[in-house]
Amino acid sequence: MPLLLVSALLLLLGLPGAAVAAAPRPDRAHGGASVGNATERRLACIQRAEVEIARAPDKDAWRVTTTHAFKRDVAHFFCAREPEKQVVLELGIFKGHSTAVLASIFAKVISVDVSPEYTHDAARHSPNRKNIVFMALDTYLTDWSFLSANRVDVAVIDADHKYEKVRADAVNVLHTFPDVQWLVFDDYATEPADVKRAVDELIEEQVLVRCRPIGRGKDGRPWEMKGYKAYVIPEGMICARGPGSANKKAPFLDVTYLVYPVPGDPLVQATGIISFKTEGSKVWSSHFGEGSWMQPPGGEVRDTLFMRLLFLPPASDGVWEVLFNRGRSSFVLSPEGAVETKWFGVRADKIRQLFKIENERFEGFES
Repeated sequence: MPLLLVSALLLLLGLPGAAVAAAPRPDRAHGGASVGNATERRLACIQRAEVEIARAPDKDAWRVTTTHAFKRDVAHFFCAREPEKQVVLELGIFKGHSTAVLASIFAKVISVDVSPEYTHDAARHSPNRKNIVFMALDTYLTDWSFLSANRVDVAVIDADHKYEKVRADAVNVLHTFPDVQWLVFDDYATEPADVKRAVDELIEEQVLVRCRPIGRGKDGRPWEMKGYKAYVIPEGMICARGPGSANKKAPFLDVTYLVYPVPGDPLVQATGIISFKTEGSKVWSSHFGEGSWMQPPGGEVRDTLFMRLLFLPPASDGVWEVLFNRGRSSFVLSPEGAVETKWFGVRADKIRQLFKIENERFEGFES
């Protein structure tokens, strides 16, 4: 006799065993993923995401967030790919609206933002979520090696939208996490088109493949952000890891360092600016002329460069040894063959970020 019929008879007779055909209970492991067939799990995943999407403002109401359409496309895409078994890394979290959506989908979320204030705001937005780890750090200035022990399957890149930082985040993700299969980019349509430039370059190099548009504009039609402007390209992109290999530029190249004398100026005033250029291994400076740099034998694994900069005092021949810290965010300069340090350099964006973070602690401050 069919099981359902037996159960129905037992139920009518009030006999033990009437619950043998009861619906399976949801398994709350992996952030609330339910058991059952793939379709049931996918629909339950989407339903959980919709609850969080409804709690978030749309982009028309809050220009700096992603649209509901963007969040919904992320949910539909990944809910069909067993997200209850995956870990997502989120770079750039703001108030945590997208974080909450990701936490409703994936087994674990590692959410990173340069602002401690934003990590606390995001935590307050999802106070009952146990599958989110919040970290306050600057991914552009931080050595990623301390993150490499984590397994990450998906990365959402929505931090600083400057070209060099978008590309650096994408390349660092791919180099640091061999299990990453998908990268999600927000503000592909934003002008200036830095995000688009970085993504398009990585597509051309086959570092990213099988990219698909998401959010508003994914159908190719123009879309407008209320009270702002119209766009003709999609809001975001989801891309798969490709076979290409992105060159990971040395972190000291093409960035600006503020240079201070040693011993230091009591007013902490920088004397000038130095930048080590990729093109032609040149050195540009604001006050000491132009020069060149080279790596000594074994330089790929050491933290030392040789630099020739004729007008940087007091070296008579203009040859300096440059010793970087581990993160390449600062260096000391010594005349070649000497032991004493004459100059100290630190990345300008490191200083700016310090002031930004500290100023945000003043009530009512807006950057």
